Parts: sequence; structure tokens; C-alpha cells
Amino acid sequence: MLATQNVNSNRFKVVTSNGVIFLMGLVTKDEANRAAEAIRTVFGVQKVVKVLEYVY
Repeated sequence: MLATQNVNSNRFKVVTSNGVIFLMGLVTKDEANRAAEAIRTVFGVQKVVKVLEYVY
């Protein structure tokens, strides 16, 4: 996620458990979607759970 364009990784907390990624933070919807898409491409990821609050 650090190398993903237009995603401020400092605004996210990522927790993993058995192939499930929990993505948490206070972000815009666009940032959330870009981060989730980047994480989905990582080998071994089975599911991405977004626990986010959106800012506008």
C-alpha cells in the first residue's frame, strides 16, 4: 500500500488474520477504494473487510 498512487498509508491501520485483511481509518471513499483494490492483489489475501469512516 505504501507504493500505491494517491493513497496516504498514514491514514490507515491494517490488521491481518488468516488471509482476512481488516482495513481501518478515516479516509475519503476514493482512498478507501484504491487501498482495498491494492490489497486485494496481494497473494494470499482471501477477503478485505473495510472498517472505515469517510471524510469529505
